[in-house]
Amino acid sequence: MGQLIKSIELSTLTLIKCDFEIVDPKEAPNGGSIEFSCEVGFPDSEVDNEFEMISKFEIRGFRDEEDLFILKQDFIGVFKELDIETFLAETKETQVQYCMSLVYPTLRENAQYILNKAGLGQIDIPIHFSAPEVEEIEKNT
Repeated sequence: MGQLIKSIELSTLTLIKCDFEIVDPKEAPNGGSIEFSCEVGFPDSEVDNEFEMISKFEIRGFRDEEDLFILKQDFIGVFKELDIETFLAETKETQVQYCMSLVYPTLRENAQYILNKAGLGQIDIPIHFSAPEVEEIEKNT
């Protein structure tokens, strides 16, 4: 894993879409269960020595089967290739985990800010997120 650290670097991370809905404003602050999901895709990049990753991150608050709130954020990260052979030698799962380790702190901070502003600051988002789904994601999401 040590060699992987020098293989790529995050150049930019841009929020491209954010949807937030409090479905039940009276009950959302009272708590419930939280579910996290993340889908990741690697669209083709048009720039040499760079690649892009789109992350679709969702937090859903619910009680029983009823939604309390839903927060969806889509980010696009641009990564600079420093040693692409080392990066590509890893499994797709390891590549995604490494890329997510670089973008997740910003995703988490942004989500926590939104929840705090909505009066849901008591919701604690995990410091680490693992096992995002990898899927084909079009660049024009």
